[in-house]
Amino acid sequence: MVRGLGTTSPPSAFGHNGSGVASTWAEPERALILIYLSGTAQFIRPGHRFAAALSDAAWSAFGTP
Repeated sequence: MVRGLGTTSPPSAFGHNGSGVASTWAEPERALILIYLSGTAQFIRPGHRFAAALSDAAWSAFGTP
């Protein structure tokens, strides 16, 4: 897992977790983006588990290359 991008993100994906209330990533080869904004801190270290689970669900729904 790389900074909450999930466990199945392709090498072309990149992104950033904000200060606990946001997560964003993009995958240019498939023209996919994910932007998550929350009113509460969800991404508590270690491992940014919530962001990773959210990203894994998105990769599962849209498929990975």
